[in-house]
Amino acid sequence: MAFAGLAVAVLGNFLIAFNVNRGLAALIASTAVAFAGIALLNTSLISLITFSVPRERLGLATGLNTVLRNLAGSIGPAVAGTLITTYTSAVLYATPLGYTFISLPSAVAYRLSFYIAAAAFIAAFVPLAMAKEVIKRGEVIYTANAQDK
Repeated sequence: MAFAGLAVAVLGNFLIAFNVNRGLAALIASTAVAFAGIALLNTSLISLITFSVPRERLGLATGLNTVLRNLAGSIGPAVAGTLITTYTSAVLYATPLGYTFISLPSAVAYRLSFYIAAAAFIAAFVPLAMAKEVIKRGEVIYTANAQDK
């Protein structure tokens, strides 16, 4: 399930980057695909963590997962904000007092942001491939504690 979530998230981010200038409906549909992948990934990662650590370390494992998600959630907007302020386009804007140039983020900035997000999801395939499958067809196939068997 986690691999499917990663694949859908990668596809969604590439679709967003492709549809930056294609209209609001295409952008909403692309974003829905990306968010569906992220939701699928998050739920399967929580299950993977929950079933693969001993009960006495469950709070530590889920807490660390939350900390790392928050860390990524704070780095991502900083990177995107840097790109958006770096890649700008000057636009002539009419005001009641005359014309003026304003600086707006260019489509390149948004494309780069979503390409970087897709690359981060692609990089997540490596550690996920090292994880052991703990649930198969609805039943637990691995337990950390011998007492749970």
